[in-house]
Amino acid sequence: ERHHTLRAVVGWSWNLLDASDQRAMRMLSVLPGGFTAATAEHILGTDALDVLERLVEQSVLTMTDIAAGVRFRMLETVREFSASESVSAGEEDEAIARLLGWACDFGLEHYQGLFGADPYPTVDAIRDEQENLGHALRLAVARNDGRTVAATSAVLGCLSIAESNFVRLSSLVSEASWLLS
Repeated sequence: ERHHTLRAVVGWSWNLLDASDQRAMRMLSVLPGGFTAATAEHILGTDALDVLERLVEQSVLTMTDIAAGVRFRMLETVREFSASESVSAGEEDEAIARLLGWACDFGLEHYQGLFGADPYPTVDAIRDEQENLGHALRLAVARNDGRTVAATSAVLGCLSIAESNFVRLSSLVSEASWLLS
């Protein structure tokens, strides 16, 4: 009963959104770890900032200040509801494709920074996106997307090494090595 009540409350908020904002929520639901405005722009397109502003005003997204700027998040129940709506609307594959495109681009963009004179901002950026990158990696492995697996494995592997987290590195290797070989 409590689950149905919670779903009804989220549904009520959902119905207050216009169609374009609902679509944005469906697309952004593939990001379990929250996201920056730049990530949202990659997923949504060029009008992302206006959309994010409206979604924050509607209280379906929250904003948090982090060292790198602002990070947006959905409550998990709102994210799950939005993901369910994405499946119902037949947009799940498109949302996943956009996530994988973002993850691949993120990995390619940040990998070299790990070996530069000041790797710490890059390590922080990867750490901020770790949950999203891990999610993208699992989806890329399931889809045999070697390019995205390589890009995300590279940055996640380097993060694990930088943090001396060899358990996580071992898990990453066992998850992705068959596709990378």
